[in-house]
Amino acid sequence: MPYSNRSNDVWALGVILINMVTSRSPWNKASTSDDCFSDFLLHENYLRETLPISMGANALFRKIFRWDPYERITIPALRKAILKLDT
Repeated sequence: MPYSNRSNDVWALGVILINMVTSRSPWNKASTSDDCFSDFLLHENYLRETLPISMGANALFRKIFRWDPYERITIPALRKAILKLDT
């Protein structure tokens, strides 16, 4: 799979956003060898169950942290989604 700057920028923005919102990181390393990241990949509500975030934020982070970079939300769509969040 070719490297995608835009998709990786979205991931990086997601990490920054989740750190700003929760003052925590969701996992140590985005690798299947990291138990927390593996749990995130397996359980749709992992972030909501482990971090103080709303259902809307959880849905948004699920769009940001897609394993396949070409399935991630785009930066313009991310901006719109953030503006629509109620909490």
